[in-house]
Formats: sequence, structure tokens, C-alpha cells
Amino acid sequence: MHRRRFPDCAGIKRNPYCGTKAGQPQVWDRDFGKKNAAACASATPAFALTTAHSAPLGLAFYTGKTFPASYRGQLFVGLHGSWNRSEKSGYKVVTIDPKTGRVSDFLTGFLSGQNVLGRPVDLQVMPDGSLLLTDDGEGRIWRIQFVGR
Repeated sequence: MHRRRFPDCAGIKRNPYCGTKAGQPQVWDRDFGKKNAAACASATPAFALTTAHSAPLGLAFYTGKTFPASYRGQLFVGLHGSWNRSEKSGYKVVTIDPKTGRVSDFLTGFLSGQNVLGRPVDLQVMPDGSLLLTDDGEGRIWRIQFVGR
């Protein structure tokens, strides 16, 4: 569904080009037309950034209690990756700290050089504290659990 059908989402629209070299000095917004640098002055900047074409698809806030305390409340994001890039990016799961916007690698290994070994899609926190991760590159569902030392 289009976001305009959800009035609660009206306040979260962010222009990804404001504050970047890619969009300055002219920014095209398909809802409101062409903007200039002054229009970006009042734009809310992006909270967290990932690499171009990493395709963040699924996300889940960690509400479990079995991972170390530092993961509680963190946003887990599946970066699907883009198949048609000469240099691939994404193909991993990252965490985003909701307080700072810091992006950190959590689960890598789906990309070996330029060979794709899997494509993370979505995440689900399970009642036992583990995470399920769908991978449409290999057609698998991965269960991720913390095993302490």
C-alpha cells in the first residue's frame, strides 16, 4: 500500500538526498516537485545510512533476553543486496543503535569476494530469544541464537 494511505506515517518522510552531494543543489521530490538547497534546510536528516544498493528489506527490534544485554533494543536489519552491481554491497545483517544511529555488522558471510552465498531478507525475534532470518538466495530460514562461553 502507498504510504499516503497511512496518516501515521506522514511525519517520517525523509529526503535521502538532503545533506548529500548526490542531491545538491537541486533535489527532486516526486510528491512535491523540484526543490533547492533551501528546501533541505528544514528536512529531517536520515537517522542511519547503509551503502548504496544494499537494499535494507526486513527489520526487527530485538526484544529477547538471550543475546548479550548490548543487543537489547537494537534494530536488526537484513541487507538483501543488489544483484546487478559490478561491486556488490549488502548481503549481511546489521544492527542499528536506536540512540545513536550507529550501524554495525552483525552477521556476514553471505558474500565471498563477489560470489553471493545468500541474500538476507527479513528477521523475526522468537519467544525463546533467537532470531529467524529468511534468505531468498538459498531458500532457507536461518535460526540465530546466542551460545555463551
